[in-house]
Formats: sequence, structure tokens, C-alpha cells
Amino acid sequence: MVAGQDYVFELAEEDKKAYITGQGRGIQPGDRIILDDDAGKYQVEKIDYYSNPSDMWIALVKVDSL
Repeated sequence: MVAGQDYVFELAEEDKKAYITGQGRGIQPGDRIILDDDAGKYQVEKIDYYSNPSDMWIALVKVDSL
């Protein structure tokens, strides 16, 4: 996984929500993620960082209407 380039995107059971797994530091709830393959814009609702590697995370996101 390359920080800022690679990610895993999985639809959540809830409407207009998904899980994104990626790498990078400093991402917080309220931040917006724009996927570079035109898959959309998302707002982070919840984020959990892995312990190893410490900059890997999984975030629950919702479709960003802005």
C-alpha cells in the first residue's frame, strides 16, 4: 500500500456510507476524502488507526454532498 495513492473501498450496509482503508497521518473525523478515480467525495465520520503500521487506518465515511 502506498500512502496517499492506494486504498481499499468497501460499501457499508448503511445507505451512502462506506469504509475506506488507507495510510497517512493526521486524518480526523470531519475531514473530507476525495478519491482520485472519480469514485466520489466522502466525509470521515469515524476513524481507527492500526497499531502496526501506525499510519494505517480504517474510516467510516459518508457521501459528501459539497
